[in-house]
Amino acid sequence: MLERLSVEHHIVTGDVFDPPADFPGGFDFVFSNGLLEHFTDTPGAVAACAAFLRPGGLMITLIPNMTGAPGWLQRFFDRELYEKHVPLDCAQLAEAHRQAGLEITASHYVMLAHLGVIQFGAMERLIGARPLQVLKLALSAPLWGLGPLLGMRPNHITSPFILCAARKPA
Repeated sequence: MLERLSVEHHIVTGDVFDPPADFPGGFDFVFSNGLLEHFTDTPGAVAACAAFLRPGGLMITLIPNMTGAPGWLQRFFDRELYEKHVPLDCAQLAEAHRQAGLEITASHYVMLAHLGVIQFGAMERLIGARPLQVLKLALSAPLWGLGPLLGMRPNHITSPFILCAARKPA
């Protein structure tokens, strides 16, 4: 994809807990999307990612909300996939960043709702992912428009994601 977009790049593969010896450090920004919720030692996983930051650098973490309705639905429709996650709420995610030595700048639930994040396991294998994705989006879209008009905001029950932004102390 990067080549198709003519983006200069250098991809490094490795273990975040044991990065290649020649891997540069001191990044301004680290983005973790759907990674940290797979480790029982969440603060340790956060610290491993934060080690790539320069002092003052920003880490943004996005995880699925497995403690609210999205998690409950995921557990119902595909328990095997659900069990690959360590369910964390917003406060637990922020605390893991604090324990890793980072200073929280923001921590909150993201989006009011989005059923598109739920994987339907056997049902998707049976009828295909596309028809179910269309259905999930059709059921979510009214909430996106009407929810804010009704005073509904992202929350611990319906939001599909949790975000934490934190800085490495200078």
